[in-house]
Amino acid sequence: INPYVMNAISLHSTYPVSKMTIKCKNPHIENFFKNMCEEIGLANICMQIAQEYWTVGEAIVYADLDENARKWKSISITNPDYVVIQNSIIPGEPIISLRPDENLKRICTSNKPIDIQQRQKLSPNIVEHVRKGENIPLSNFNTSHLARRVSPYELRGSSIIISIFRSLMMFDKIRECKFTQ
Repeated sequence: INPYVMNAISLHSTYPVSKMTIKCKNPHIENFFKNMCEEIGLANICMQIAQEYWTVGEAIVYADLDENARKWKSISITNPDYVVIQNSIIPGEPIISLRPDENLKRICTSNKPIDIQQRQKLSPNIVEHVRKGENIPLSNFNTSHLARRVSPYELRGSSIIISIFRSLMMFDKIRECKFTQ
């Protein structure tokens, strides 16, 4: 990517979340949330989400809840190439599922000891869907689809880079001409 474009995206991604504070009248609750945010690296993941949003045009974020501890144990960005998003009858509640990649398919079907060991760490529900050749449904409680939509009826997001793609290609061609002479 062009260095100017990358710098602009970095600024858009880091500046809005450069400082995060949690304030609560109850110090116990405030400490709970501060500790949780530090444990999951919330400030860093927010910057990564923003960078994904501006670069790709969407960020599909999965938050893993530890029900026993009653807190989020991790937040991760899902590769949009493997995510299927469909409209549902409920506005703002898309049907989101994950298309298993070749690695996950192998882990769920292989008899190799290392794959069996990894499969045991997966939810039986995931293994069942993969073995049936189905996409893995993702809960809207755990999954957020942040999309930069050009129009409100679009299902997926569009990268801001698309609007300057032609100019960037021309810039690249001019640069190549200068170096080949």
